[in-house]
Amino acid sequence: MHYLQTQLEFPFLCEVDLYSYCEALADGDIVKVIGVEDNIDLYGMLMKIKKGRKTLYSPLAELSVIDTKSKNHLIIDAYMEWEANY
Repeated sequence: MHYLQTQLEFPFLCEVDLYSYCEALADGDIVKVIGVEDNIDLYGMLMKIKKGRKTLYSPLAELSVIDTKSKNHLIIDAYMEWEANY
């Protein structure tokens, strides 16, 4: 969690891939990630996001960074690979 908090550049845009954690999100929604909230065993890394004026929370695994050439995309991609093999 500390690594992601210190290495990611906030805010950044993501597209919602899944929507099982938060009923206010739908597949394909564009959200702004504003921080790392917590690590929850059932969901993994929980991100603090904004959808319009609402502040919500979503697992990192349900988000895809829109700018595939950004530093954030590389960090999150590596993190997800690590978590999948952990």
